[in-house]
Amino acid sequence: MNLMASWRQAGLPTALPRRRPGCHCGNDAGARTGHHLQVGFHHTASEAAALVAKVGSPGLSYMLDTIHMHIEEASVRHTIEQHARQIRHFHLCESNGGPFGSGAIDFPDVLDALRKGGYEKFISVKIYRELGWEQAARTAAERILPLLSG
Repeated sequence: MNLMASWRQAGLPTALPRRRPGCHCGNDAGARTGHHLQVGFHHTASEAAALVAKVGSPGLSYMLDTIHMHIEEASVRHTIEQHARQIRHFHLCESNGGPFGSGAIDFPDVLDALRKGGYEKFISVKIYRELGWEQAARTAAERILPLLSG
């Protein structure tokens, strides 16, 4: 069963997926979709996990993002450890969207929680305030790469 059929069978609204006509075709070809907490269906990682379970398609998963967990979750670390094996992608983002080190996220703790939770997929960085892309990439590399080798 493709992703759209699973979505409809679960009784979920289809307005958003219909705007993305390639969604079911990509699933049929083996593509995998990751659901981001920010899209408005839900706010917490548990709500995202419940949506993925309700759809029941291997083509749909969810991702975690430190900025959203900082806002919505009681414990960033506990949330990561609880969901690390189920998520398909992970965003590292400072609590204020700015350069790493300018906010309240404890990145060594986040990366430790990912390791201990068994996460073995991709991690990306997201900086969308104050810096151009070159400076953002350089700053992220300087702050995050040393933590990954530990």
